[in-house]
Amino acid sequence: MDRPRDAEAHLAILAEDPNDLVSRFALADFYVFEGREDEATDLLEDLVQHADVFALAQMRLAGLVHAAGRLENAYTMLKEVITREPMNPAPYVLQTRWLLLDGKFEESLVSAQKAVELGPDIPDGHHLIGEARLASGNLRGAAEAFSESLRLAPASNLARIRLVGLYLQRGDAETAVAFASDAVQREPNNAAARLGLARALTARGEPEQAEPEVRLVLDTLPDLPEAHSLLGSILGAQHKLSDARLSFERALELDGESLEAFSGLVSVDISENRVDRARARIGQRLNAPSSRNPPLLAFAARTYATAGDSATAESALTEAIQRDPPYLPAYQLLATMYFAQGRLDEASERYQELVERVPTSIPGQTMTAGILTLQEQTEEATEQYEAVLRIDPQAVVAANNLAYTMAEEGRDLDRARELAQTARAQAPDSPDTGDTLGWVYYKQGLLSLAIPLLQKTVAKRPDEPIYHYHLGMALLEAGDERALAELQRARWTRAFSCQRQRATTADRALSSLAEVAFGLCQLERRTGRVRGLTTQAPSYRGCRFRPVRAIPKFTSVTGR
Repeated sequence: MDRPRDAEAHLAILAEDPNDLVSRFALADFYVFEGREDEATDLLEDLVQHADVFALAQMRLAGLVHAAGRLENAYTMLKEVITREPMNPAPYVLQTRWLLLDGKFEESLVSAQKAVELGPDIPDGHHLIGEARLASGNLRGAAEAFSESLRLAPASNLARIRLVGLYLQRGDAETAVAFASDAVQREPNNAAARLGLARALTARGEPEQAEPEVRLVLDTLPDLPEAHSLLGSILGAQHKLSDARLSFERALELDGESLEAFSGLVSVDISENRVDRARARIGQRLNAPSSRNPPLLAFAARTYATAGDSATAESALTEAIQRDPPYLPAYQLLATMYFAQGRLDEASERYQELVERVPTSIPGQTMTAGILTLQEQTEEATEQYEAVLRIDPQAVVAANNLAYTMAEEGRDLDRARELAQTARAQAPDSPDTGDTLGWVYYKQGLLSLAIPLLQKTVAKRPDEPIYHYHLGMALLEAGDERALAELQRARWTRAFSCQRQRATTADRALSSLAEVAFGLCQLERRTGRVRGLTTQAPSYRGCRFRPVRAIPKFTSVTGR
């Protein structure tokens, strides 16, 4: 039985009635589905003559025109709908989808907001606001919009799955697992939901639990490239490198353009200490002019940087920006590289470009504030952090760093504590947020709160000298002789760190050693028990050094 032909015959009979507009629309949609655009166009051009269905028919026609690549004509047709029916949100919804496809993210946000203004209870409008904000790097705003879409349409998994990805980008694997589990429970056969759950479980450090989820998808969709790529990543996380390689290779057989699979293969090469092979693989792919796209160039830059070739990494990122000026990750990577090399003015310029392109960019503004701190422009840095918090009051890095700055300056410690608690709530496992909150507690004299928190921080990151210093000072204030050991650990850890990073961190090392010397001096005054201090640290006798925080604290800004 030829069901499509039978369906066409049935619809054609019904569509012969010029007043049966529903059947005529159904037949036009059938023609579109079958790829018979000319016949669909003929029907729709007749339907636009009916005032009752003008908007719907015109939007269908505009969709065909847009799909044919005649973008200007398509937008003009939509404007005709908006002009005739200014209170109809539907053309704004369609326009937003196109603007997103065409990479016009700022315009897409304006269009989506207009759709919501006209139809505040339309889930699609809120969802598209989320997509527009996501494309512009405003992850928190995107999450709010997707959450509202989900509230309006709780049975829809589309927003739920989007939220999984967002929370993963924000580093909140726990919440991502919760949303993904709910999505799978609602739609057990939804491949995107199961793959989202697998990604979330992997991010939570449970690749063994993630693997069966991907294999369930592959049982049904054995030729899904994304599933093979994800399986490769999960196997790699379990150190099953040979199996991971096979999965990535299978993904590339199915989709030769898959960046996830390609980057997975390169990662396996690097994990096996085959850096030359990884570079050769990237070079071969970049030799094809059509492959030199910004995402691949950005990945290549990260690989070159891993191999210690910062010049080639910089060249790749510069090319990515030249090829696609709106490609934001390239700005962030290049600025971060400049930052790591101490090229602060150049890093600042790149972050400023990022902020100019996306004024709501949390990472761009946060890193700009960090650079201002390094340049000892504390007032300007504070203003920048405040600007970030106006965009997103929960922005973890801005809240954390501003709290730390306020604690160091000894001003408005109640607000510093609120900010530090906000950051800690957003990143409860981060040593940085624990150290900041502990340090604020210390500054407020709340030693019973400060010491346990700082001890946990040191246990998580025993190689970070400033954490030892903060714990040592808190113990010192409490009259605890363990302060000596912590302050000396701070000194020795810093000395090792300086030797490893050589001259690029000499100034930072000196500043931190001065902090340690001050703490040891205070301890000597109280106990007379400072031993083992030789030429490894600056002279501390006479307490000439005061604690100075020259380096801003950074947790991950990815996705914030």
